[in-house]
Amino acid sequence: MDPIDINTNKKAKQKSNILLMLILVIAVLVFFVGGTIKGFAQTTYNLALQVNPSSWGTTSGAGPGAVGSTREIKATAKPGYVFSNWAVLSSNGSISDPNSNPAIFTFGAGNGLVRANFSVQTYRLTVTKDGTGSGGVLSTNPAGDISCGTSCYVDKMYNSSITLKANASAGSAFTGWSGACTGTNNLCTVTMDTAKDVKATFTLAINGAWGNWGSCVLGNNGTQSRNVYCRRSDGVIVNDSFCTGAKPTVTQNCTIP
Repeated sequence: MDPIDINTNKKAKQKSNILLMLILVIAVLVFFVGGTIKGFAQTTYNLALQVNPSSWGTTSGAGPGAVGSTREIKATAKPGYVFSNWAVLSSNGSISDPNSNPAIFTFGAGNGLVRANFSVQTYRLTVTKDGTGSGGVLSTNPAGDISCGTSCYVDKMYNSSITLKANASAGSAFTGWSGACTGTNNLCTVTMDTAKDVKATFTLAINGAWGNWGSCVLGNNGTQSRNVYCRRSDGVIVNDSFCTGAKPTVTQNCTIP
């Protein structure tokens, strides 16, 4: 064989080997950085999401991912409920903060399963008192939830109800509700579908009072007088406008025997 042909074949073979090595190196690099070439497909896994209890909310973000990749997952509560936390039910993946919403799920080497936990929403009922009188407010159904001095509150579950009763102290009268309760009936039932405030007003009972007639005054026409007061139940004299009805007569003619 001609020496020139031998050298030419050697050079061609060397070029072919170099080309094959380059192709192999490129294939390995593409595989490890997450790309694909024919014959080197990266393994992907699936993330599934659950809801607990199943009717209290929804989730989004389920789907495929490779080892080390992430997906954002989100829980949405239905009215009356709130998101509590995430629970990873498989060992193939993790969530850095199970109390965050949305949260980031990181894939492991296998399919992932995550559950969104929900709880019942609670709302606060605040009860206050007002007015010149005194009294208290307590709950009768359920008993013991409310027992107010000046102000009190209770946290109730969504759509639950509570019945309040206003009790006036001696010498006072319950004169009505305001806020989530209205009217003058001392019983009121509140449905807790949002945070609510109730105010009970108590006033001191007021009575008109008058003294005995005094002695007649000598003259052509004798007169006699008496003291007439608008008096509260605790004995304090107040403005006449607090008493109902016309003010009684304070003087009258009289006949001297």
